[in-house]
Amino acid sequence: MKTVISILAIATWLYTASLAADLSHIANRTQVSIASPSPRLSLDDGTTFVGDSISVNAGFQAQGVSDPANSLSELQQRKYQGGSNLNLDTFTEPYTIDYKYHNFDRMTKFLRQTTARYPSLTALYSIGKSVQGRDLWVLVVSASPYEHMLGKPDVKYIGNIHGNEAVSRELLLQLIHYLVTNYATDNFVKWLLDNTRIHIMPSMNPDGFEVSKEGSCDGTQGRYNARGFDLNRNFPDYFKQNNRRAQPETEAVKEWVSKIQFVLSGSLHGGALVASYPFDNTPNSR
Repeated sequence: MKTVISILAIATWLYTASLAADLSHIANRTQVSIASPSPRLSLDDGTTFVGDSISVNAGFQAQGVSDPANSLSELQQRKYQGGSNLNLDTFTEPYTIDYKYHNFDRMTKFLRQTTARYPSLTALYSIGKSVQGRDLWVLVVSASPYEHMLGKPDVKYIGNIHGNEAVSRELLLQLIHYLVTNYATDNFVKWLLDNTRIHIMPSMNPDGFEVSKEGSCDGTQGRYNARGFDLNRNFPDYFKQNNRRAQPETEAVKEWVSKIQFVLSGSLHGGALVASYPFDNTPNSR
């Protein structure tokens, strides 16, 4: 876990080094903080984001939201009121995370429990839906989760792009738990969250995870999305033409990264000990 957290610290150095060259571009990115019982953000192209609290760029249109200046205090004073099938006992249960696989419902419950218990450190939002209608949840973990701040880099982690590679999903849930529970006592964690904004998507392929079989490590059941597409090979390719039909999960991530200026990104997989760095896909890469 320490190794994973240490990787995030690189973002601060990278951002500081490039800040002078990028300052004018960032200065034009006005941010709006939003919190309400059921906020909806509509992009100019019709795309919508929903969640407890969302920080967005100028050009987004918010519907049914409260005064942004009061958003943080309002969120701190209320329990989570959005979504469905959320047991209010969530807020009286001990805040723990079990060492077991979390299906979509258990993962969603944990994410909502986290943002309810740590409203000043977290913000939960969805960037879209899977083929079968499951939310593509993202949890922001930061001392300022609701807005981008000049000189404070945004970084992201994506897990479970292959639905049957469950370790990345569980690792990111454990990372969330570690960060929020150690912020007050661990100087390094405090420094990290004070100086970065970490967007964590535990599962990009929730449909695939739901049909995966525990203990089955040789087959491909659950690897693909509900339409049978490998999401890891569904993005545009710089060096060769990709005519595969774009999937809703892929389109949601593309829209997401086009709206937030991430300076560091990690995609976590399972099944092999390898770290690929950009640009790992080149004509002479082999």
